[in-house]
Amino acid sequence: MFKKREIESTENKSDKKTIICSETCFTGDIVSDADILIDGKYIGNILCKENTVIVTKAGIVTGSILAKKSIIDGKIDGRVESNLIEIQKNGMIEGEIYSENLSIEDGGFFIGISKKITVDLNKKIPERNNVQEHKKHQKIDATNAIALKEKKEKVS
Repeated sequence: MFKKREIESTENKSDKKTIICSETCFTGDIVSDADILIDGKYIGNILCKENTVIVTKAGIVTGSILAKKSIIDGKIDGRVESNLIEIQKNGMIEGEIYSENLSIEDGGFFIGISKKITVDLNKKIPERNNVQEHKKHQKIDATNAIALKEKKEKVS
């Protein structure tokens, strides 16, 4: 009735990718030797020493990225450390950039501090300060939403 299907390992494949799809929210740290593509929402820190992190137009990252190369067409709130950072036309980074090479296409933008350095890719996972800060803001937003709802109910 059902055919037995073998699951192939990606161990020797050159097109390995870790993908966070749209409509997905992932929280935690990622350490990967493969490229990482973020099309959803990611809260945490990424360590991708030998490859590329790609944040698509729909992608949102709150946290830190340490990668050989970062291509940003979505939104980053945090710290990006890469030897090459490309902010594409829909891309936005708010936070810190540490890179030897930075390019920003027309339409893309950056708010924060930037330092031109050769990135040490042998570091450990970046600090979690941005994630903790994000959680603090989520609590404030939730409190404000409750207060606004209560205020609207009193007016009605």
